[in-house]
Amino acid sequence: MSNIDTIRNYIINEKTGKVKDDISFKDITTLKIGGKIHLVYYPNTISNLIKTMKKIELYKINWVIIGCGSNSLCSDERYEGVVIILNDLDILAYGSKESLYLFSQFKLSKLRRVFGSYYGFSKLSLIPGTIGGAVITNAGLYGFNISEIIEEVLVYDNGKLSWIKNDGTIFGYRNSIFRDKRIIILCVKIKLTKYKDDYLKWKSLKNKSQTVSGFNAGSTFKNPVGLSAWKLIDECAVIRKVGDCEISNNHANFLINKGYGKSDDMIKLIKNIQREVLEKKGILLELEWSLINFNDEILLKK
Repeated sequence: MSNIDTIRNYIINEKTGKVKDDISFKDITTLKIGGKIHLVYYPNTISNLIKTMKKIELYKINWVIIGCGSNSLCSDERYEGVVIILNDLDILAYGSKESLYLFSQFKLSKLRRVFGSYYGFSKLSLIPGTIGGAVITNAGLYGFNISEIIEEVLVYDNGKLSWIKNDGTIFGYRNSIFRDKRIIILCVKIKLTKYKDDYLKWKSLKNKSQTVSGFNAGSTFKNPVGLSAWKLIDECAVIRKVGDCEISNNHANFLINKGYGKSDDMIKLIKNIQREVLEKKGILLELEWSLINFNDEILLKK
């Protein structure tokens, strides 16, 4: 029996959640690309998640959290590890007039509908994904970043729970200290400040500029300082299609899967874009997506 099968039996016997086999990343990501997964785990409570995580770490098993499955490109190779999906956790949010506690699986699209026109919620509600994923990437739209309203983040890290304060050093542009760490974001404390926000304006603007055909994972590259990634790609990219993966005609920073895309083809397209922009503009575009089950050195680096 493998260590992963031991974890499967532990989850079933201890009733710490449910497990699924024969699922691929293609089934649970918005890009619809990716190979089979050895085990998918849906914890039923946070305490049971923590108990199971301690077992997973004890056996040194690979693991990764998947929220809504956006902002990620997964390899077509089989993933020998555990994919954790938090959709079955029943606690989503609680708060007061000044602060709001959102658990990591809370979907950004629900923010404005559930909590009204609080600071930043109109823009954040237009981003596909969960609070946990948004914190990791410091997600934002039209000049607003989620880090502007975060006070603290509750994380699980190597057997321990801790609150990390937003002291101005933990977030960067489309980045955070959480991105490359083996931690799980459990809850986020958000400061609430009401102000008038034109939701319909932002929704109309997004629909016009970012409506694309085909499966996608959101913006592919980070914007260089003072520049737009989509404009650089539009001006420089000659190779616009590899296999069933291509640059969107409507928004060049959206790479899409027309239906039968392969991870190797998407990686080739990404590297071609990086190389062409670097050769013509002297700028190396950095990937905004997370790569799952790939070699770390697969893309061009600074």
